[in-house]
Amino acid sequence: MRQTCLIDNVDPDFGIIHVDHNSRTYLIFDLMEPVRPKVDRLLFNWVANQAFNPKDFFETREGICRASQDTVKQIIPLVKDLTSDIEKTVKEFTAFFKDRAVKQRPGDFQKQDARKKVVKFQTENKKEDGQETAFCQECGQAFISEKPGQKYCCKTHKDTYRKRLLRENRKAEGKCPQCGRPMAEAAEGTYKEKLSYCEHCRDYWDKRYKNHA
Repeated sequence: MRQTCLIDNVDPDFGIIHVDHNSRTYLIFDLMEPVRPKVDRLLFNWVANQAFNPKDFFETREGICRASQDTVKQIIPLVKDLTSDIEKTVKEFTAFFKDRAVKQRPGDFQKQDARKKVVKFQTENKKEDGQETAFCQECGQAFISEKPGQKYCCKTHKDTYRKRLLRENRKAEGKCPQCGRPMAEAAEGTYKEKLSYCEHCRDYWDKRYKNHA
């Protein structure tokens, strides 16, 4: 998709739907969506007609399952069947914006959607005196707050948000996101500078997976 955008003089960094992030070709993720169902169907049909061997897949030290090189070589040629669909998607995109100017950034669209949700929620739900309409920090859905400063629609979402924030802080400090123990350095030659979990948590999940196998 990125190669087709460059050929058609389309800037792959100017996204429309996906939120901007540094060093990310935002537009590619927008244009991938129309082709995604065809990719799923293509891969499903290929898998349904294959007889796999355990050696066709392997697990990394971080617990990630990956396909072997021989398996990947069989998948890559399938992408050629999507060339016409990819070119059609990019050309339709360029034709749509040929005579249009983008006056709003994705953040502006999000603010508009938020205001529409508030109006719709207020019309569908009756509020009592002193109650306010707020948005849950976890799920983003509108709700009527029962007390001032309420940030979550339910206790479950409050706990989920707190746990995720705790994991992110531990990861930023170089600790295991699961338990907070110090993290060991990954072995040389791996694609990650640090492992995903500490040795204690990896052993725990290995034993748990084996018990459920």
